[in-house]
Parts: sequence; C-alpha cells; structure tokens
Amino acid sequence: LFPPVRGGGFGGCLFVGGGPPTGGSPPWGPRLLDYPLIGFLLLGALSTFWVTVDQGSSHLGFIKLVDVALLALFLPRLLPSPQPYRTLFGWLVLLAGVVAAYGFIQLRLGLNTMGGRLHSVFLTPNSLAGFLAVTLPLTVAICVTTRQRLARWGYLLVAVVQAAALAATGSRGGWLATVAGMGLFSLFLVSDPASVAMLRRFVRPLAIGSVALVLTIAVVNWTNPELIGPRLVSLGHPLSAEPHRYLFWQSTIEMIKARPLLGWGIGTFGVAYPKFKSPLFEGVTQNYAHNDYLQVTAELGVVGLACLLWLITAAGWTAVCCWNRRRLTMPREGMAGAMAPDEPVILAGVVAGGTAILLHSLVDFDLYVPVIALVLALFLAYLTSLMSSLSGGNVPVEPSLSETMEAGDQPRLHLPWATTSRLLWGGGCLLLALLVARPYLAERASLAGQKLIEHGDYQGAVDRFTEAIRWHPQVAGYYEGLGFAYEHWANESRRRDLLLKAEMAFRTATEVGPYNYQHFWMLGRFYKNYVNFSTVFEQYDPLGAYHRAAALYPTKAAIRNELNSLSQGSPATKNLPPEA
Repeated sequence: LFPPVRGGGFGGCLFVGGGPPTGGSPPWGPRLLDYPLIGFLLLGALSTFWVTVDQGSSHLGFIKLVDVALLALFLPRLLPSPQPYRTLFGWLVLLAGVVAAYGFIQLRLGLNTMGGRLHSVFLTPNSLAGFLAVTLPLTVAICVTTRQRLARWGYLLVAVVQAAALAATGSRGGWLATVAGMGLFSLFLVSDPASVAMLRRFVRPLAIGSVALVLTIAVVNWTNPELIGPRLVSLGHPLSAEPHRYLFWQSTIEMIKARPLLGWGIGTFGVAYPKFKSPLFEGVTQNYAHNDYLQVTAELGVVGLACLLWLITAAGWTAVCCWNRRRLTMPREGMAGAMAPDEPVILAGVVAGGTAILLHSLVDFDLYVPVIALVLALFLAYLTSLMSSLSGGNVPVEPSLSETMEAGDQPRLHLPWATTSRLLWGGGCLLLALLVARPYLAERASLAGQKLIEHGDYQGAVDRFTEAIRWHPQVAGYYEGLGFAYEHWANESRRRDLLLKAEMAFRTATEVGPYNYQHFWMLGRFYKNYVNFSTVFEQYDPLGAYHRAAALYPTKAAIRNELNSLSQGSPATKNLPPEA
C-alpha cells in the first residue's frame, strides 16, 4: 500500500523516501507527480493554520484539497497497472452520459432554473460544460477502443448525448475548450500510425454519430433559437460579451496585490473578496473569480500558482514520456513491457480532456467543482500508473542483512530506505487524518446545533456549539452560532445573563474572524436590537461594529442603510423585562 517514492533526501523532506532507482530509468519518472501534490498539501496546511484570514473557510478548502490530492497519490499504489483504469473510465463516461441526459429531462419537466440553458445536477451551465468538456474526449476514446459492437454503439450514443448537452449549455468557454481538446485528441491520433489504422475501422460509426449530433444540435437550436446562434455570434466580440468577468478579474488582481506571496488563505476567496468587490455587483454573492489561476494566486499567493504550474508541467511531461514509448513492442531493460495497442488512444483522451478543462478554467472555476477536480485526480493517477508500468515499477529491492555487512563487520541494526519511506508515509497520512478529522467533527457538532435551534432546544444547541468550539476554536462561525443560541434562549427564558453570554459570543466571533464583515454586521445588529441594555453590556459599540463591517464590505448598501439608521437614532426592536 505504501511503496517507496524516489527522490533521495529532497523527497524525505516531503514525507517521502527511497533509494536510487533501478533499471536505469529516469529517477523522477514514475513518481514525478507526487512532488507537486505533496507540495500542495504542505502549502495548504501552512495556509490553513498560519496564513489564512478565516480558518473556518480554510479548513473546508483544505479538506477538498486533501480529497483530491490523496486520490491522485494513493490510487496508483492501489492500481499500479493502467488496465483497471479502463473500468473506471467506462463508469465515468456513463455517469457523464446520465448527467447530460438528465439535463434534457430536467428541461422537459420544467425543473430548469437557467432559462433554458442546461445545468443538470450542477448549479450553473458553465460547470456542466466543464464536466462534459473533460469527459467527452475520453468517451470518444473508449468508443474507439471498445471491441464489442453493442458496447461501441452504446458509447457512441453517450458521446452524442454529451456533445448535444454541451451545446445546450450555451457555454462559450466550454465550446472553445472542447474544440481545443478534441483538436488535440485528433492531433495525437493522426501522429500515431497504429491509431490511424484503428480509426479506419470506425469510420462508419463515427460518421453516423456526427450526423446524429448535427441533427440533435439543430433540434436544440430550433426549440430555443436564443441559446446557440446569438452566443456563437458574440464570440466575435468577447469584450462586450462578458463584461462582468473582466470586473471579477480586476478585483481579484487587486486582492493579489494586497497579499502577493502566500495569499489570503486557501478557501477564503469569498471572505476576502467583498473588500475589493465592484459596486456593480451589490447583492450578488461572489465566491469565485471565474479564473482558477487568478483565484489560486489570490488564495495561496504566487507560491500556490507555482505549485499549480509545477503540477501541470509534471503531468504534461509524464504524458509526453508515455507517448514517446508507445512504439515499444517488446520489453527492454528497466521496463516491464510495451504499451497495449489501444493504450495511446486512451492516453490521448486523457490528455485532451485535461487540456480542455485547464483551458476552460481560464474563464470559470472548474478546479473548484469537486467532481471535476476528482476527475482530474483520476487522470493524474492514470498517468502515474502508466508511467510506472512502462518503467518497470522502479521499486528498489531492500538489501538483506548479509548484503549490508562487509567481511569482518559485526551485525548492526539496518533501517532500509523503503522501510523509512513506509514509516514516513504512514506518519504523514496519520497527520493528515488528524487535520481533517478535527474540522469534520466540529462541523458535525455545528450542524447539530443549528438543527436544535430550529426545534427550539436552545440549551442543547449551546452544548453542540460549545462542542464544536472545543474541537476547533479558530472558527468564528461557531461562536456566532453560539451567540444565536444564547440570544434565542434569553428571549424564551427572559434571562439577562444569557443575553450577556450572547454578547460575549458575538464579540468573540469578530475577534476570531476579523476579516469577515458578517460577524461585525451581526454584532452591530445585536446591539441595535437590544439598545435598552447598553449599560449592561461590557463593550456596547454598535457604531464601531457597523463601521468595521462597512470597511470590509464598502459596497454593501444594507450595511450603509443600517449604519445611517443607527446614526439617526432608531428605537429598540427587542426588549427583555428585568430578571425576577
């Protein structure tokens, strides 16, 4: 489960280890992708605990990163051969076909919420377009390499449904990314004579599929004339087609300038962005920059962007190395064997899908959509397994005790690199488990507290939020939830001491999360509601709380309106009688 990762002392610093490679193959080849992934994990941990402006948001972002990185790291160790990935890819493309078909069913049943643009199970049509852009080349590759006639026609139908759904999303960025990905896919296949010969056997199915796709898109365009045609025309003048995205990018660049090196913290874009938000987007919640490279830089700084580019470069280099070895027909020194005859087609589909999603990420937030990120992790695992199989596994054999002793030496304790590697991997995994378990248990307790507030069990809610704080005391939202629980309990029981505890909880939330305007806004509203108790509270300062909220979110009209109302003197909206 934990074979060694080569790289010598440098790898050991990154919780990896290993001896020199065997068989004369490149020392960084089979595990080339491990290093940027582990670097991302270390940078994410650093960002979560020491750099972030909001630990609650950062822990959620770190958990998502761990999910993706661990899948890409451990799947090649569980499936070291590329053959099992065929089954995973087959289920993946079938899932994509079901998701695409559900988009049409959703539209037919009147459940579509995007004015006719398909979005299926995703929140936005652009996310559906990104998912289909990454899976469509792989679907075509699976269709071409399938030997069973019935399965081949089935995969061809799935590809047609995916392409039609992609057209019906109306996503211009998704269209361009898919065209680029399919173009790269075709370029790969044309450069390989064996793949060209394989394609010649599928001319008829591909021609029928192309005609069916054209007819399907024509029907979609006929039922909704405003969906495809006008958006195709708008590609000729992109500046006027997407003016909002340019404002998003401009604001994100301002964020990067404020914290260029390590950013604002992983997962904290939605917390830090309001300070730089354009007044044109008042009332719009913006948690994404619509450019993953800018958002990664805003959250993790230029160091995070360097890690991302390192990972992309390593993946590209691995794919090129595998492609260059496709013509091997017999095992050679240091190699386990040749690539399967149809493996280059699958490799081309993986590279084309990954390229499409990286291009689409220039105008959207695909890397922040969990299912798309997991698909990319599956692609990375496949590349690692394919490279490892072509390089003969590169697993060094641990020396025996007799081999480590010279003539006349006394026996001594020997700890080989492979054992050290396993110990370091085990310790690193345990550390990651602890880092992930703590916010997970805290979030469960917080959700239970919210449900108890809805059911009127305020004392139970206080206990649950206190438990969440005990698990994770750096999350400001838990203190805010505790304050709401105390406030409701005080209004029900008419107890002034509970109101004081609510004030303390709201104030602690502003101290733990000093960059989140919502905590100061909630504190100001709390003071405004209980203005008759101004002499009872320890630090009664509603104007200060509202001013701080307005400084963190200067374009939010609701904060300014409440601040103006408070400045003019508004009456108390809630009151508690004196305690008996």
